[in-house]
Amino acid sequence: MKTIMVKVYTAQELKRYRPSAFKRAYSEYLDGQQRGGLDFELSDVMGSLKGLFNACGGVRLRDWSIGAYMRSYVQVDFTGDPSGAGELRGAGELRGPRAMAWLENNLLANIRIPWTGAKRIKNRRYGAAYYAGQVPPCPFTGTCYDDDLLDALRDNVRGGMSIYSAFEDLARVCQRILEKADEYQRTPEYFIEHAAGNDWEFDAAGARFRGIK
Repeated sequence: MKTIMVKVYTAQELKRYRPSAFKRAYSEYLDGQQRGGLDFELSDVMGSLKGLFNACGGVRLRDWSIGAYMRSYVQVDFTGDPSGAGELRGAGELRGPRAMAWLENNLLANIRIPWTGAKRIKNRRYGAAYYAGQVPPCPFTGTCYDDDLLDALRDNVRGGMSIYSAFEDLARVCQRILEKADEYQRTPEYFIEHAAGNDWEFDAAGARFRGIK
């Protein structure tokens, strides 16, 4: 029996001690990113988008196409909503204070911490963001993308967009989230973090070490 010893490096160690090997490892990582590195992010973003629509009464996500570096869109349907003028108009036409009121009644009220009951008591331990009457962080899926979409929706309505346009603009928000994630995932810093998180090791030439065969 003979013993074979192989010296292995983390990505951070490659960068420090063997820069040329780090360049190879990083290049091979980027090649893998081109083959679908945003799959998990797309799944999370779509989970947040669908979660927002599921929490919102009076509006339905009818169709969508979401991705990075492409023409993204969402198509929405609204139920009829009294206009106050004696006729039925689509809620999507509302702007200004009436649009904010619609958003509060149909979405925000559904996700605020209640003023009474066990849920209020349970959530108080998590701090001021979870006090009664607050919209808790990440209310749809527990990911930060919930807040990104909700903040964009509220900001657009406050900025004068119609309800319809504000919901439609969520496609642009999703696309930009994915593009920013892609940009970050292509940085050496993210590669080092990702390699450490997955316990990747490399040989002296920068190739992934998967054990001695």
